[in-house]
Amino acid sequence: MPTIILKKAKTLIGAFILIKLFIILLFIFTIFSVESKNSADDSIVVNNYQNIQMSNINYIQVEEDLKNIDNKKITNKQKIEVLKKIVEIYLNNSNIEKSKEAIEKGLKISDTEIDIQNFNLYKAYILNRSDDKNDIQESIKIIDQIVKKLENNNSKESKKIKFESYLLKGDTYLYLNYASSAIKAYSESENYKYSELNIFDVKASKLFLYQSLELYDLAISELHETEKLLNIIDLEKEDKNYYEEIIYKLGVYLYEEKKDFIKSRDYALDYLKLSKEMSLATQANTYYMLSATYSNLKDFKNAEKYMILAGDILRNNTIDFDKKEKLYAQYAYYKNKEDYETSLLILNEYEQIVGVEKISKSKYEIYKLKNDYENAHKYLDIHINYISSKIGEEELERYIKFNEKRHFENLNKEKERLLKESKEKDIELKEIERKNKMLTINNYLIHFLLFLIFTCFLVIIYFYNKYYQISITDSLTKVYNKRYMNKKINKYNNILMLDIDYFKKINDTYGHIAGDFLLKEVAKIIKNTVGNDGCTIRYGGEEFVVLLKNEINGYELGEKIRKIIAAQDFKYADKNIKITISLGLSDTLSKADVLLYKAKNSGRNKILKEVESFYV
Repeated sequence: MPTIILKKAKTLIGAFILIKLFIILLFIFTIFSVESKNSADDSIVVNNYQNIQMSNINYIQVEEDLKNIDNKKITNKQKIEVLKKIVEIYLNNSNIEKSKEAIEKGLKISDTEIDIQNFNLYKAYILNRSDDKNDIQESIKIIDQIVKKLENNNSKESKKIKFESYLLKGDTYLYLNYASSAIKAYSESENYKYSELNIFDVKASKLFLYQSLELYDLAISELHETEKLLNIIDLEKEDKNYYEEIIYKLGVYLYEEKKDFIKSRDYALDYLKLSKEMSLATQANTYYMLSATYSNLKDFKNAEKYMILAGDILRNNTIDFDKKEKLYAQYAYYKNKEDYETSLLILNEYEQIVGVEKISKSKYEIYKLKNDYENAHKYLDIHINYISSKIGEEELERYIKFNEKRHFENLNKEKERLLKESKEKDIELKEIERKNKMLTINNYLIHFLLFLIFTCFLVIIYFYNKYYQISITDSLTKVYNKRYMNKKINKYNNILMLDIDYFKKINDTYGHIAGDFLLKEVAKIIKNTVGNDGCTIRYGGEEFVVLLKNEINGYELGEKIRKIIAAQDFKYADKNIKITISLGLSDTLSKADVLLYKAKNSGRNKILKEVESFYV
């Protein structure tokens, strides 16, 4: 029994040991599998960066890879290669801070002079992109240190770094306005050519040099040669895109300076196609560039369209962006719309970024368009001094110097032409001012004469009316007189004639002053009673004539006048005087006169008309 139990116990212990051994092996296998998977994943990262396309970048993944690069299960050499690519990615997207972070990590793990100087070259490139001149000077110092460190190293990698260092040094001198030093640096770079791509690098640098010195014919000639080479030499797509970008950008700028805006637009459209494969910052820049070219063509609809597209990219994405292209597009838009004040405001903002020298030519053109010759001279002088300052103390190559001299001659001719235009404009303005003064004096004289004539005319009319009224008005009774009647009587065939009865007796009894008083009172009653139905006239002595409108019943009106006068007590000198009148009504004055005398002879204080049926 104990033997059997012992055997069973041994069997159980053996099984337990086997199970434990299996678990340990499984755990080791799992760890090994995870590590293998992580290692495989890290190897994929290296491959990804070797084959990465700049047009299709996952920036979130790039940032994560940068953050975790120290933990990747790859060699230091592989880490350095990944970091170099990350630096290039961030530089291409103008993310300077992330570029710096990748460079610092690269320098920490670099153990060869080649890798160290490669990352230092990136650092020099970042400083070169700064607008601070101290940073740019520091860039030159770093470049000199790089070249010195690799002085005795003639490997292909060393040649590549030295070539790019001298090329960058040339660009830096060019930015600092030392064209001759730039040419020397470019020439030096050619001593370290390591591939056929270097031809394009040097040509691109010289293109920038010619453009900077405003030697546009030389630059365009070099541009076309570069385009031909690009079609002949077989390049990788990424390299070809890089040089095409330089060609298209410079093509836009050069032909714009030559005022060939159609070709400038064509290069911008080619650049737009290319930018679809590049960063969002590049696409936004291209839209602004296109907006400027369309503004120069006065096609403001398309100019606004591309301005909006660029704005949409900047609004919907967080990217570092070079503001200069945007400002230039706005400047071109308002300049071509002839809104010169807004153009100047934009140039002032531009000046804060690049300095007065680099916008002096644009300000000169705006002030010239405004006919502000004083400021135009000022900025043309700044521009000429700026171009001449690029030469430096040493000689440029012969053909550059020749073209430079020719360009300066053209600028000075432009200055002389501007001075001549200014003088001519000044003379013209003075002549216009003189003519305006004469015109103003003449206008004052003409207005004064017109005022005088008008015043005289009013005076004449006033006195004419005054004396005419006097001439047709009876001075005593203030009704119309016989002269007025003679002018109007032919128009009337409804005539009433009346006479104050026994007027001579009244004069004899009360005096002529009393008689005049009665004449005035009678005239007033007749005039008020007739109103607008006719006009009252003193015919002579105590006789009155009333010319009535045809539709008025003269008999009834005459009877009304007779009754009013007969009923009236005329008070004069505390005496009441009673009078009557006799009237005759007819279609002519002579007939009315006959009827008046008939009324007098038949008892007075009555009205007679020619026939009983004359009025009903």
